[in-house]
Amino acid sequence: MKYFLWSAVTIFAIVNVVGAKNSDFDPRCLRACTAIYRPVCGFDGKQYRIFASECVMAFENCNLLLKSQKAFQKTLMSFCQVEEDFDSDFCPEVCPLLYKPVCGSYGDIKKIFPNECELKRANCKFGEAWEKINMDICRNISFKSELIDPKKKCLKPCNLNWDPICAFDGEKYFTFGNRCDMEIQTCLRSEKNWTLIRKGEC
Repeated sequence: MKYFLWSAVTIFAIVNVVGAKNSDFDPRCLRACTAIYRPVCGFDGKQYRIFASECVMAFENCNLLLKSQKAFQKTLMSFCQVEEDFDSDFCPEVCPLLYKPVCGSYGDIKKIFPNECELKRANCKFGEAWEKINMDICRNISFKSELIDPKKKCLKPCNLNWDPICAFDGEKYFTFGNRCDMEIQTCLRSEKNWTLIRKGEC
């Protein structure tokens, strides 16, 4: 899967398959989308999905229609927020580069995530089981280098250029959108690091 950390400034780039369920896309659908995170909720008659922006949803719909599949229609964001609570297939493809920290608990381990989206992605992308708890609990823990801090080098903006690389963490392979994306995720992880295996998808 492809996902990116979005910068807080507007960056124009050729958008990739952000939020797509597979790697197949038609070059006729490529378009310039801003890198500002303005999520919208889409519904295709069966499922709700959150897209990073209307432009990204339009890109996804273009690919779906070319495959004679049903497109997503924009709907109220509240539907996706409810769906997110019980849809086990939902996993954030894109998290904003926004520092709105939340405290997470994983057994006896406590950790600060830059925002709730990153906590959810840690669970569904990497098979972890973080639970959001009261932030006051994390305020009392000793801050280590792996805890997320807005001033740390981890939170650097990456562009949207699709230059995939395959990485391995000792247990599983994963495709990152580009080297910058992998470096950020390696920096954010408190346990295993990602190691570049080769250029291209896994």
